[in-house]
Amino acid sequence: MMKAKPKSGLNWKACVDSTPLRARSENCVYGACQGGIILKCNFDGIIQGVQQLHGYMIQADLVEIPNKAIVACGYSPEQRDSLVVAFTPELLTVLWRIKVDGLIKSSPILIDGRLWLMAGNT
Repeated sequence: MMKAKPKSGLNWKACVDSTPLRARSENCVYGACQGGIILKCNFDGIIQGVQQLHGYMIQADLVEIPNKAIVACGYSPEQRDSLVVAFTPELLTVLWRIKVDGLIKSSPILIDGRLWLMAGNT
């Protein structure tokens, strides 16, 4: 688990719902927090971007599509569905979103430019 420097005031242990993602193309760290919040921080722990999946809890580790996107997966207990969303690396824009029936069963992985994950109702 990563800890930010004390001057930043950000405590990854209290915040992170997924394994922190060190993005090689952005030279920063992304983390997923309670309430579907995704943070982008530099290595000094200073927040550089924030996005939220309203109504969804982060369900799997974040994935980087180098120089293109940060992908997050969330689950909505109320709607009983999952959502896979790709944001720009700056977390400013949603590039695409896909609703998935049921739970996401694995963290997504990137293989040969394709994003793979397991999902289902059972």
